[in-house]
Amino acid sequence: AAAAAGAGLATLPATAAWARAIEAARDDPALLVAWTACTRCQKLAAKAPGDGAFASAGDPGEDALWAALEGAAPEIDRARERRDFTAALAVAAGLGPVVDRFFDDVLVNAEDQDVRARRYALVRAAADTLTRVADFSRITHAGGAR
Repeated sequence: AAAAAGAGLATLPATAAWARAIEAARDDPALLVAWTACTRCQKLAAKAPGDGAFASAGDPGEDALWAALEGAAPEIDRARERRDFTAALAVAAGLGPVVDRFFDDVLVNAEDQDVRARRYALVRAAADTLTRVADFSRITHAGGAR
């Protein structure tokens, strides 16, 4: 099922068309990239302490992901307004390597409580941005259900 609320998907026909576009994209490698990035963030965010917002502290790994999210969110919203799932998916898939790099470069579960809270907030922000394209937790892929 698609993320229905928000820009461009306020009507049932628009939401249904978005859901059909998701189904049609099942074999698109971009869907798997976006699905992987989102579910990875969602799983970690579910364990997150607190619910604060991300605030940069000058960490290059954090800032790289944050900059990518800030650039991607309006692009996804514009695609949703145009009801262009393919464009929204392309933006989400573009976040995949950035999310991977973040997890390679940054220890989210840092010992310092403030650092850990900030990083979990960033992971939640990534999941929130990606779910503007679809509720990836409800999408199955060739390997089975999530």
